[in-house]
Amino acid sequence: MNSSHQKSLETAQAFITAFENRDSAAVATVLAQDATFVIPLSIAGTPEPW
Repeated sequence: MNSSHQKSLETAQAFITAFENRDSAAVATVLAQDATFVIPLSIAGTPEPW
């Protein structure tokens, strides 16, 4: 793994940890200002299409 891959992995891990902890400030620190995050869930909260 090169340093670019390592940095990407660390960023992804920080994002997931912040997201799981519902820490919006921490999530914002690892995302670009123009980032879009989409979680596709059905109306029932399941991953199947609505």
